[in-house]
Amino acid sequence: MKRNFCLIVSILFLVLDFRDICCYDDDDYDYRKDPNYIYCYDTHRFDARVNSTGHIYSPKYGEGEYPANMGCNYEILLPENYRVKVSFTDLDIQPSEKCNQDKLQILGEDESNILGIFCGTDLPRPVFSEKGDNMVRLKFGSDHMGAGRGFHLCYEAAPNMEECPPNHVKCKNRNCAPESAKCDGVDDCEDGTDEENCNYPVVTPKDCGIPTVQPRVTFESPDRIVGGEKAVPHSWPWQVSLQQFYIEPNAHSCGGTLINSQWILTAAHCFK
Repeated sequence: MKRNFCLIVSILFLVLDFRDICCYDDDDYDYRKDPNYIYCYDTHRFDARVNSTGHIYSPKYGEGEYPANMGCNYEILLPENYRVKVSFTDLDIQPSEKCNQDKLQILGEDESNILGIFCGTDLPRPVFSEKGDNMVRLKFGSDHMGAGRGFHLCYEAAPNMEECPPNHVKCKNRNCAPESAKCDGVDDCEDGTDEENCNYPVVTPKDCGIPTVQPRVTFESPDRIVGGEKAVPHSWPWQVSLQQFYIEPNAHSCGGTLINSQWILTAAHCFK
């Protein structure tokens, strides 16, 4: 749904400063007194300087909650053949399902290329620009009930910047996994990326219900839905969470039921 943002001109500002070390915390630095502050009423463009780091703060960061009915657009311009890494130092944006209320969007030079949509308080992993892009776009907006500190980001540019170490694969969730872990039956990426496009054997009746890729269980809970019963191990159906990988941390968009090894039963509106 398209949303119109009412811009509050008189009190909104964004601060940009450059440090030698990314996300360096200086207790004596007061960004509210920084002469480079600018009001949030237009698209603000910043040059990513080589061998230096820029900092971006959301409007009114450090003074209380960010304003309601607000929208800000930023662009980080890159030197040719450079990439930029955007890191999160602080994030406190009102959480919502699929971040469809208050949110920070990080986009590629082509705005249809979504690098990430963020809300909540969990610090995301760094976001990297796409190779060949000359800018990264940021859009921050709030609804009529702004709530939270906002965000503090830092960014740095470098040539030939890679997201993962050598001999590692990049996961969709921006994790990295060793190449040796690909198609080993273990979800090392934590999103299944390293187990995609693998030639797993066809499921036969004797092992039906036993997953080829073992799930990674992070906690055990005795809770279940009202009237629910304990599931029989290795039985169908299993519950499924359909998620959009670029939304953090509320990527869940629809539920589903795994009814056999190849089919998920879910609502039709999930794919509109």
